Amino acid sequence: MVGPRQKKEAVKHVLAHGLCSLRRACKYFELYRSIYLYKPKEATEYRHELVARILVIPKKHSRYSNRRIRALLVHEGWLVSRKFVQKIRHVEGLGVPPASPATPQARPVYGFPDTGGAAQSCLELGLRGRSHRSR
Repeated sequence: MVGPRQKKEAVKHVLAHGLCSLRRACKYFELYRSIYLYKPKEATEYRHELVARILVIPKKHSRYSNRRIRALLVHEGWLVSRKFVQKIRHVEGLGVPPASPATPQARPVYGFPDTGGAAQSCLELGLRGRSHRSR
């Protein structure tokens, strides 16, 4: 599938060689003229500062989520959405690192008395059937 960028280049090539008009070239390549004529806006100084701030926070707090970073920025006075933070972090490749595996905890042993003395069977504890709630 051909994207808008390639279609724009094709229309530009056709127009440069004078093969047809802009209207006809856009119609042939199935590209809206508004997309071809669109001029992207320049990023403001505010946006540059905001992006820089979004990139600094994960370096100090690597486990913070997009929502938490957005909350910090709003608390500092920035006007930003969670999706904008998510977009910037995705573009820069800053994801939340995976959590380290939990260390196994010591669990009580439920067995028969001959396995160590302290362990008891379900029958000795008075537990019957599938549900241990009724004693």
